[in-house]
Amino acid sequence: MMDFSKYINSPLYVCERDIGMMSSAIQGKVKLFFNDDEVVPRLSIKSGVAVIPVRGSLVQRDRDAFYYGMTSYESIGKMINAALKHEDVDTLLLDIDSGGGMVSGLFDLLDTIVAAREQKKVIAISNESAYSAAYAIGSAAEKLYMTSTAGVGSIGVLMVHTEFSELYKSAGITTNVLRVGDEKAKPNALEKLEDKTRTELLDSMKKSYDLFVDSVVSHRDIDRQAVIDTQARCYDSDEAIKLGLADAVISYSALLSQLTASDLTENTMSTDTPTETAEIPEAQHAQVAETPEAKPVQEAPSTAMISAESIKEIKGMCETAGCPERALGFVAQGFNVKQVKLVLGELMVAETSANIDHSIKGEEANDKQVLDVMVDAMNKGRK
Repeated sequence: MMDFSKYINSPLYVCERDIGMMSSAIQGKVKLFFNDDEVVPRLSIKSGVAVIPVRGSLVQRDRDAFYYGMTSYESIGKMINAALKHEDVDTLLLDIDSGGGMVSGLFDLLDTIVAAREQKKVIAISNESAYSAAYAIGSAAEKLYMTSTAGVGSIGVLMVHTEFSELYKSAGITTNVLRVGDEKAKPNALEKLEDKTRTELLDSMKKSYDLFVDSVVSHRDIDRQAVIDTQARCYDSDEAIKLGLADAVISYSALLSQLTASDLTENTMSTDTPTETAEIPEAQHAQVAETPEAKPVQEAPSTAMISAESIKEIKGMCETAGCPERALGFVAQGFNVKQVKLVLGELMVAETSANIDHSIKGEEANDKQVLDVMVDAMNKGRK
């Protein structure tokens, strides 16, 4: 049985979009459960990057996810820990599209994210929304990026109290609430909300609000009053970046291509909880670094995520490989040092193979001939 008390008369880090969905789910207006054969979120490993989906309304535990589309803090934590243990992973990407959710369990997850940063790189992207609790998750990453039409913010606390005393009265129903202990079971849906109880609820919400604000201030390193001044507004990319709530605008595919090799391969990994398959079809991977759509959508050049030191290193690698003219193309397409090294290695292998064929001219090769050609190619690359 689901514990709906967690969603009723409880503080929530959620925007108005998702509180409506939660209410509809509780009233049975949306599908509550999903079958194993349905598409569910999956953690995926892509060339050293673990993509961790943060989707829909956010709840504390797996058993709290009572309708299709919810994600639990527990499952996100499991995916993070699985990625940290995976020896081929060096970067964790939090792929966020959520309006927020429960207070319970959120800060334990934020501690997990911050601790993960000590072991591997952790970045996040609002793709297309990171509001309230979802924004708290994104803000805990080292960098938070946004797609061009994404939103972030809603740094506030919400509680919805519903009571049916007037409805019952009009229907001729009398409800008697008996209690030992003056504050037992307050508030509830059968009695009017007393002023004293309202004040106590607001005090509790203020504590949750302060925790949220302090978390953003700590993780984003921005002024506390500036966070308070947002008054839980939701922001588009331009405003968010100006306020320091996010770092830059980039498309999801471009970000992924900058974090992975140009010839992406997928290895979808199974965890204890349902996780999401890759969103980019495999056929599109090869196009990420070649098409204009793969470039960041903001006016700043696509080198925004590449440091000056990396650009210098890429230039030196291309000069060493005997193809300095390729450096500009690599940088323009957003390739990092690891990707360039991989591509240049493949080019050298292909060129060496062609030289062997040309040098031997159809004759049966012996080990010395092949070795001589390979050494010649390597020496040529060092010049």
